[in-house]
Amino acid sequence: MTQIQYGQIEVALLQLRIAIHKSPLDTAKVSHAWTTFKSNIDHVD
Repeated sequence: MTQIQYGQIEVALLQLRIAIHKSPLDTAKVSHAWTTFKSNIDHVD
């Protein structure tokens, strides 16, 4: 299993926040940021 550092989760969350607040909303970027964040959460050790 991949070891995820908490710093990586913080970065992924920040990227998600930035993607959500962009105008106009780019749903592809939001989806990618969410997938990355969710993956990090699922693989945290």
